[in-house]
Amino acid sequence: PRSTLFPYTTLFRSDRPRLSPVLIPVAGMVAWGLIQLGFHWTLVESETVRSVLAWSANVAILFIGLQTFDDSRVRERFLEGLLWFAFAVCLIAVPQSFSSKGQVFWVFPVADPPAFMMGPFLYHTHFAAFIETVLPLALIPALEHPRKRLWFAFMAATMIASVILSASRGGFVIVTVETAVVFALHIQKKRSRFRHIIPALALTLGTTAILASMVGWSTLIARLMEENPYADRLQLLRSSIGMFRDHAWTGAGLGAWPAVYPLYARFDMGVFVNQAHNDWAQAAAEGGMVGLVVFTWLFAWTLRQAARNVWCLGAACVFVHAFFDYPFHKPQIAAIVFLMLAAGACSPQRRRERREFRNRGGMYTMASPLTMP
Repeated sequence: PRSTLFPYTTLFRSDRPRLSPVLIPVAGMVAWGLIQLGFHWTLVESETVRSVLAWSANVAILFIGLQTFDDSRVRERFLEGLLWFAFAVCLIAVPQSFSSKGQVFWVFPVADPPAFMMGPFLYHTHFAAFIETVLPLALIPALEHPRKRLWFAFMAATMIASVILSASRGGFVIVTVETAVVFALHIQKKRSRFRHIIPALALTLGTTAILASMVGWSTLIARLMEENPYADRLQLLRSSIGMFRDHAWTGAGLGAWPAVYPLYARFDMGVFVNQAHNDWAQAAAEGGMVGLVVFTWLFAWTLRQAARNVWCLGAACVFVHAFFDYPFHKPQIAAIVFLMLAAGACSPQRRRERREFRNRGGMYTMASPLTMP
């Protein structure tokens, strides 16, 4: 209870709150949005106000996460709980995609149901980004805990198979590469031979193949075989570059991209274009050089954390996914990513601290195959 209440009580005590360098770029986006409003640099003030509120929420989530996850037991429970939550979402999403008839959880109707609705995610690529964030949490114990290997390999395979069912091309490529990177870096960091990971690899790939054959590959394969599947997004990228070129230093205004886009549109899609489908390009167009620097800073910091704790690799994958989609414009995905970054920032960095936590039975924070000396 004390650790749960800590983030709320620390502001009223003499204890110094836990801070991290990752707060700087996130808070910087809030400050930059306020500057755009103050100097009237934004082209759509109402949208910039909304964007400032959204980034303020990210700062709050990150700060509370830093205070909460300073307790190693809370941090461990969060990671385990997140894994079980993602697994439950996958177990629901698979049958729902076949039988829901456009209803979320078979209860809540959707006015214009999309073709690939997975669980509570109406857009299949956002579902894939969510799985990318959590997948390493299943792969780590499959590698590190032989007695739990079968169960965690099944959880990882279920997540991968659900991405295959969602027919997200980018998501499928990313989770495939992500799985390979986890196994490859496990060999490198642990200095173990390939035969030592064969049981976990065989269980994960074998179970994935069985589950994927049950849910079906045909839709994903058909989408992968499409000619120029990203032609429209390439045109959106060119429009975003043009927007950045005209507002390189001040930005068009946080959140202003959808309203400003028609001025830079190269073709008419016949529908309202809600986002740039590239969070990197949109951050540069809306925030100018500051927005691009913030995203680069966050990505570099995430990669550094992934080198120490493999479960942070999932957050890094979301940044990669953001090159051709907009996961950070979905509050639930952004919240999970920033909570993962807070947990990574709070994880012990010294070898002695990691050894002590591992001896107490920690599954993720200390037993990660990518933790560095």
